[in-house]
Amino acid sequence: MTYNVSRVFITFETQKQKDNCLQQLKVSTLDLMFNTYHDDQRKFDNLVVLNVQQPGEPNVILWRNLKVI
Repeated sequence: MTYNVSRVFITFETQKQKDNCLQQLKVSTLDLMFNTYHDDQRKFDNLVVLNVQQPGEPNVILWRNLKVI
């Protein structure tokens, strides 16, 4: 059985680590729409531009809507 991943939540030890990750993986809206980011190393499997965003706080996320519980 295989599952398609649509969202991933990552935790960091420090605020600086989180900020660095968000900065390093920032891409433009057009790159996301057309999957055209120039650096393949920042693409998932060198194919798909990742849409990396800071989510809401864990107590705000509706986990049931994400079908994880």
